[in-house]
Order: sequence, then C-alpha cells, then structure tokens
Amino acid sequence: MKENNKKNITENSEAYNSMGDKEAKPSRLAADSEIYNSERSDHIEKGQFKNMSFKEKIIHFKEYYMIFAIIIIVAILLISSVIILNNKRDTSKNTFYCGFLNGISLEYMIQSEMPKEFAEYLNEQPDYEGTANWKKTYINTFKNDILDTTRIDGYFDDNVFDAFLITSDTFNNYAANGSLMNLSKVFSEEELKELDSRIIFVINKETSEKIPYGILLDNTKYNFLIGSTELKDEDSPIFTVPTCATQLQAAKHFLFFLLEE
Repeated sequence: MKENNKKNITENSEAYNSMGDKEAKPSRLAADSEIYNSERSDHIEKGQFKNMSFKEKIIHFKEYYMIFAIIIIVAILLISSVIILNNKRDTSKNTFYCGFLNGISLEYMIQSEMPKEFAEYLNEQPDYEGTANWKKTYINTFKNDILDTTRIDGYFDDNVFDAFLITSDTFNNYAANGSLMNLSKVFSEEELKELDSRIIFVINKETSEKIPYGILLDNTKYNFLIGSTELKDEDSPIFTVPTCATQLQAAKHFLFFLLEE
C-alpha cells in the first residue's frame, strides 16, 4: 500500500512538473540563457552581447540602458525647444520686450492686443524718440517651469528684456542678486516723485541708501492673473527694469501706459 502511494505521489509530481514546464516555457527564455546566469557580470564582455539572442538583448537593454536613453531623449527635446523658441524671437534694435514672469498674465484678448495698443501709445508721446512697431513689441508670459526658466536666462544674457512684471518673492531675489536696475536711471526726479506712493525701495546695507527698484501695480484698470486666479491688490505685480534692458525710454513709457486710466 505504501509503495503504491509513493508511486502515485511520484507520478503526480512528475505530471505537475511537466505541466508547469509546458505553461512556463512559452513566456520565458531557455533555462540556460545567459540572462539567468547568477554569476554573470552586469558588464558585457567583448563579444558576449553579440552571442545573445534577440530577446536577451531586449531584456538587457531594458534593465541597464532604457532609463539613460529616456533621460537623453528628454534632454535633447528640451534643448531643441529652447533653441527653436530663441530663434523665433526678434532681437532687432527697435524691439521692446516685457516679460510677465511667475506666470503673471492678463485676459487673453487684452494681452494679445497690448503690443498694438502700446505701439500706438508710444507714437502719441511727444518725448519718445524711438520708433514704435507693434510687430516688434513683445509682451509675453513666462511660467516657473524648467523650459521658461531656461528661456528667461537666455533672454537675459542676450539683452532681450526691457521690463519685467514679477511677484514679490522674485523681486526680492532679483534685487538681492543685482539683476534689477536703479529706477533713477530710467525715470526723472519729477517722475519718481509722481510715482512715490507706488515705489518699492531697497536699502543698500553698505551705504544705507534707499534705492528705487520696483513700482507696485495695484489699483490699475488691469486685472492681473496667475493661472485663472485674479491677483488681489496686496499681491499685485511689481514693475521692474532688468539690468540687461536697452530700450529704457520704451520701458518708462510702458509703465505709464499700464497706469493710464
């Protein structure tokens, strides 16, 4: 009786193993494949990759190279996007470029029409000595993502920006690292007195001098947004002129254009 039971157990076990092999083999590599060798090195020796089957090569690539390939592809796409965007902009001498940083924007139609309206405004100003062409006037929003941050750095280095609208946090950072221009170099003493209630001063720690670096844009006719959220007066954008600016007259007039009732 014991011998019969033992025989049945053995036969059942062999049958089970046979079934398991039949079910597993179609979805696996051969049992002696190099990929299953517990003593194999992660580094392919000369000629070893060539001797692998196609399926083994695919598995090896996924395990050791796919993540690096994805990183390289993403980096190439990012760099290509920045190059394309840089080539699209016009950096000719008479261009005015204001960057709405930190995702600051206006209602779509208002912002899209603003270059034309500002160019018309400039042409009406008797003290403006430059030329005004709305096709060479740019008022664009930049978000806080990697792509736009890279664009901002590139535009700054190429002296593209003539004015910024920024949030208070960015204002503090830019003022601290010397990226903002002293507004007394842009506006006359009379103009600064007129703007006195809006001016944001920064105190020079070495000289204790109060330097005008920003102008708060609260209580204007514009409803500034970040995303779909309308900014309250206490969170209003700050107008600044970056140190890379070249069109200072246009920058000055753009502020008065924004404050016009």
